[in-house]
Amino acid sequence: MKPLTRFLITLFLGEFGVHKFLDRKIGLGILYLCTFGLFGVGWLVDVISAGVAIMRSPQPIKQAGVGRVFEVAGVTYYMDNVQHLAKENRNYALTQQQLLKTDKVGKPIFKYWYINEPVLLVPEPSNPHDPNAVMVQISGQKVGYISREENVTVLDLLKKGRIQRVESFVSGGEYKLLLPNGSLEKSEKEIHIKVTVWLK
Repeated sequence: MKPLTRFLITLFLGEFGVHKFLDRKIGLGILYLCTFGLFGVGWLVDVISAGVAIMRSPQPIKQAGVGRVFEVAGVTYYMDNVQHLAKENRNYALTQQQLLKTDKVGKPIFKYWYINEPVLLVPEPSNPHDPNAVMVQISGQKVGYISREENVTVLDLLKKGRIQRVESFVSGGEYKLLLPNGSLEKSEKEIHIKVTVWLK
């Protein structure tokens, strides 16, 4: 039974135990029928559970050849691994005078660029925090997880063999910015990683 169908049955007919009868829990169904859903308490708990099931159910993604972007969570815990992906950006070493002769004026120039392939999505059913966890690896380095809000969707795509390829993009880190007036500013942005999942 689809989660939405179950939610509606539980919401409107749950006090009479209909959802229990559908689950072939005849005893509980009779008990709900005689007590109006355990005096409303059992019915309310079941409605909430059915609602949570809707939110946790995989969101359908049907179009082939479509890419969907997912934010990688927990990156800050794996910064040492992320740093293994970093390669020096030669433009960062350019002087102010050299930069003035390029098209980099007014654009942030990051100290590093990051290796972004190959990307692996690895289910972790034994993860103590979330059995639906999907770990993200880039070039053999663990960099985080698909967010808890979206990991069920990705896990469903993996199980069904719907994923054609996965790409990643790592952004952020130290950068400098040459302003049009010739002054140079240095700062840093938090590292963010996104993966794009392409479907078959």
